Amino acid sequence: MTERLRFPALCLVVLLLSLMSSRVALGSTRVRKGTQAAPQTVSKASDFNGDGYGDLAVGVPGEDVGAATDTGAVSILYGSATGLSATSNQFWDETATGSATDASGDLFGWAEATGDFNGDGFKDLAVGVPFKEVGIATDAGAVSILYGSASGLSATGSQQWNQDLLGTNPSETNDGFGASVATGDVNGDGFDDLAVEVPGEGVGSIASAGAADIILGSAAGLTAAGNEDWSQNSAGVLNKSETDDEFGLSVTIGDFNGDGFGDLGVGVPLEDLVSGGSTRTDAGGVNVLYGSATGLTSTDDDFWSQDATGIVGIVESGDWFGYAIGAGDFDGNGFDDLIVGVPLEDITQIVEAGGANVIYGSSTGLCSAGNQFWDQNSTGINGKAEAGDTFAASVSAGDFDGNGFDDAAFGVPGEDVGSRTDAGAVNVIYGKASGLDSANADIWDQDTPNIIGVAENGDIFGASVTVADFGNGPEDDLVSGVPWEDIGSIADAGLANVIYGSPSDLTSTGNQAWQQDTTGILDMAEAGDEFGFGLGERGTANASRPLASLRPSG
Repeated sequence: MTERLRFPALCLVVLLLSLMSSRVALGSTRVRKGTQAAPQTVSKASDFNGDGYGDLAVGVPGEDVGAATDTGAVSILYGSATGLSATSNQFWDETATGSATDASGDLFGWAEATGDFNGDGFKDLAVGVPFKEVGIATDAGAVSILYGSASGLSATGSQQWNQDLLGTNPSETNDGFGASVATGDVNGDGFDDLAVEVPGEGVGSIASAGAADIILGSAAGLTAAGNEDWSQNSAGVLNKSETDDEFGLSVTIGDFNGDGFGDLGVGVPLEDLVSGGSTRTDAGGVNVLYGSATGLTSTDDDFWSQDATGIVGIVESGDWFGYAIGAGDFDGNGFDDLIVGVPLEDITQIVEAGGANVIYGSSTGLCSAGNQFWDQNSTGINGKAEAGDTFAASVSAGDFDGNGFDDAAFGVPGEDVGSRTDAGAVNVIYGKASGLDSANADIWDQDTPNIIGVAENGDIFGASVTVADFGNGPEDDLVSGVPWEDIGSIADAGLANVIYGSPSDLTSTGNQAWQQDTTGILDMAEAGDEFGFGLGERGTANASRPLASLRPSG
């Protein structure tokens, strides 16, 4: 198979190749994406069967099913007292959900998020299918919903949403509806709501400006009633829609002002900004819309960039501020904080080493007071900034040591490990009362002592990251996707490493490596499956799905 897929308006293939240029001889376009985050210490928020342990959804967007190539799939692993287990694992493709049919190039499993949309106490799964054809609209996109139950995820009541069903905008070619998804309760009614980003959406005559759709939860599950449609041209929203902004390439939901309503963060990494009288192309920004009893509102909304007053950093062309975003309460004060990945940030003269801004929440929402900028040259951080590392191409948050403060995980998929280029790594910075602190900071890769696997050229460990409490102790656990991992001689079959939390931080004890040839796991490892490309987030704020070209195998 030689077909290559991409977001057409974004030309992410080209951007991706520049991201990793001179780092690895790709030979063909491949996957690059960030993922992001989940805020608040809501352990077991990905618990599909209600047994008290978090469960893991692993996207396999390059999966072939029958004659349908690159139709995609999602593998579900269930938690237990001893952690994730192959017991009762599930394999879902579009046909299995009962709400759609497998079709070549759909890439089911590109993005996932979890939330309780019907309030029954079982978490439900939203699966992005951004290249789904809707009618005659190619790559218009869709999102599939599987509902949880005492026996786990079930096809009963499953749904597949697209823009035609919402009635706000029609499904159009290259919209990419479902490229990024997040969940949270934006109107405080007790039902989680689903944010679906549409980065290729045209706003009026403005091509690929991007938009965000909000589908509200109810006792009957997600419903089109009262759904919301937002863009930078919506009344009161800061900045404005422009060609190829790709508003919504990443997304997260967190309660940044502590009022009990979920707030929406929308990454706009291709935003052009004027600074010092000059236009900075693709500098990037993040829009924040706050929740209320009537849903999201533009009242007191925010627009953050490295040009915002008091924010550490300098606006530069090609930084991609907002490429990956997430949320977590790092200082434990009850207000969620925002992580903003800036993976193409140059650190001094080190090109595309990458960095991350952290903006803290307060009773009035996000504010610049105490904000931080982290990179691998920051004091106390493991590793060092190198060209093409792309630190913070994926981000996530959770309480790995159980001390009540969320910790931040930063994927560094371009990290060289020894002589292995782009083997990948994940940096972890721990939270405390004053916020993220580099004391005891970790770095994990497949050459870390006792971690299963071997660091190899082009594995891109850390291309996606997620957090949940899968069991094996009350602390949150870290998952790193390794979508280009070769399984034996099977190229780019993919793998997911699981590193468990403990009272003394993350530990290699009991770590696991899951792939489709693991004993008991449904289906099998095949070339180009890219198991681990997407990772299901925990419910109250899940985040981004970017960086992006997809090379579905061959």
